Amino acid sequence: MAVSPSSGPWITLKTLLFSIIMISDSILSACLYIPPTDYRLSPTSSLSSPASLSLTTLLTLFRLSFVVSQFGGISSMGGGEEASFKEMRKAAYLALDILASGPEDVSERFIDELMAHRVSVYPGSQELGHPQTIVEKGLKPPVEQIIELAKISFALSCIEQLVPVLSIKYLKGPVWNLVEPNLDLRHSPPGTSEASSSSPNYTTQQLMDQLMRETFESAHSVVLAILAANATNADLKGPGVSGSNDGKGKAREEEDLSLSDFCTRLVPFYSRCLIQNSAEGKLSTSQLRIAYAALVRSACSSVSPTRYESDELSQYTLAWYCISKLLSAIQNLGNDIPDLEQKHRLHITFIACVSALPLSLLGRFFEEIDGVLRVDRESKNSENMAALTMQDQNRTELIQALYRELSQMVGDREKEYVLRWWSAFAAENTIAPNRRTISKL
Repeated sequence: MAVSPSSGPWITLKTLLFSIIMISDSILSACLYIPPTDYRLSPTSSLSSPASLSLTTLLTLFRLSFVVSQFGGISSMGGGEEASFKEMRKAAYLALDILASGPEDVSERFIDELMAHRVSVYPGSQELGHPQTIVEKGLKPPVEQIIELAKISFALSCIEQLVPVLSIKYLKGPVWNLVEPNLDLRHSPPGTSEASSSSPNYTTQQLMDQLMRETFESAHSVVLAILAANATNADLKGPGVSGSNDGKGKAREEEDLSLSDFCTRLVPFYSRCLIQNSAEGKLSTSQLRIAYAALVRSACSSVSPTRYESDELSQYTLAWYCISKLLSAIQNLGNDIPDLEQKHRLHITFIACVSALPLSLLGRFFEEIDGVLRVDRESKNSENMAALTMQDQNRTELIQALYRELSQMVGDREKEYVLRWWSAFAAENTIAPNRRTISKL
């Protein structure tokens, strides 16, 4: 790093961050007990309201996001040196909670402030086509790149928490403009370094790779928050993006766009994006599984307000589109070790989608499951013992994952059907290679 952890500037920045966190935490904690009726209605009242204090706190942390990132950011919950300390998370999320419970315009003003700074974050990014191009081509000094990546990561972490209170105008406009360029990890970061971010051995490139991954994961978290809002029937309506009315009906259509409409348009793109990021070094198996199941669940929830009263297959075309794209990607992979690893991640993802599907699609899904669980044994190559062993291990893991999904995640409406299918399946199949019956899992 250009700023050594033991240098005077770094100590000053760290002290400033700690002071801001301590003061903000005390003030915002007290604000929780102030009823809204006590706010003074004066020209300067906005300067002392809990929402405005929260806005100031978040914008201050945003400007110090490079320092914040050195302590794990506000979204890190793990242990060890890379985890953010709890006081910083508490202050940040307290500010976000107050902001989300306040007037809608305050949250949107915060987004406007973040977007206003975005102009200086990635200048010329539209011409370059992807923010990471600046990093890859070295179009800015490394330290400046790191600072800007830290700000993007912090902004996305905040936006994720505010999605339920933002209008569709902001979700499909400035929020998506910030999220979309960061949904693809253009190059796989090197293996995790044992050095911490405060270690002298922690290089600038390692820190840049870490921040690029954090930004990548935060962008996907925002998309999942949008899909979750849609799946829980948070029907957020609002004006569309501004523009001329030259398009006749199109302009009116954009004005009437709902969250459900936006998520419907999002499905094909995000399905392709997740599959492209299923390779080693990008999304983990757990991240991929959760994200794709959320996408399918959102696609199912977008069919109509009366979706539980009808099980017509035509209603769920979009949901099955996601499944078919996943199966096509699996079929296009080969049988060498790297492809087998990616294929297994996609198989796990496919199985995770069963709990998101309606009753009318389960029959088609189980037909595909039979093919997935048998294909590895039919395509075995006796000359490649490593691949053969991996296929046996993967099949066992797939069956165990399927059992957990069916027994723990499927809804009450579908439970009887899946249990009947499982009983029949368990009666005629065994787990290779030790011949234990899967019904005993």
